[in-house]
Amino acid sequence: MKKLEATTQKEEVLIYLKKYGKISTIEASNKLFIADLQSIIRILRKTMDIGDEWVYKKNKFGRPCKFKRYFIVNEQKSLWERLRFFM
Repeated sequence: MKKLEATTQKEEVLIYLKKYGKISTIEASNKLFIADLQSIIRILRKTMDIGDEWVYKKNKFGRPCKFKRYFIVNEQKSLWERLRFFM
């Protein structure tokens, strides 16, 4: 029996970010079955430096669209930043 790599959506997103570097809402939905990526990112930003970028592409109908992709900027915040969160 195969052991699960992660048990929570937060862990799934972290594993994906560390493996592939970036994730968008559509990738989270299609590959991880996570419908609300923004709330997971909000939780992760409390302890990690998560950046985002706007991506501009054309959809399958040729119309321009934009979406955000998230990535880890810094694996771990400094000790002072983590302690300040609890003060």
